[in-house]
Amino acid sequence: MSKPCPNIVDIDRITWCPVGPFDNPRIHLMAPLFFGDCPMVLHAVEVFVDDDDNRMVATSLMKQNLVYAAELVIGAQTPLKTVVIDGRDYLLITVPGIDGGRFS
Repeated sequence: MSKPCPNIVDIDRITWCPVGPFDNPRIHLMAPLFFGDCPMVLHAVEVFVDDDDNRMVATSLMKQNLVYAAELVIGAQTPLKTVVIDGRDYLLITVPGIDGGRFS
């Protein structure tokens, strides 16, 4: 049996929809994503690492619960791996979607 090849998604090819607060909507981005026929929603939450206690913090405190949820679900200690989108650091979180045709 051959070893499975990893699936690689090119972050630069994703069309992001800014859904953050009106004064800085790029704090939180969303994009539809499908695993086969399973609709998912990819969230990108802008974050930074607090040097004092080495914790990952959302740029907007309104979005900090998304960071906490990601830590809780995977049982990870922060800082988690981030990606750079348009020069900003984001934590990616993927959650099941309803029908893939709308964000929910």
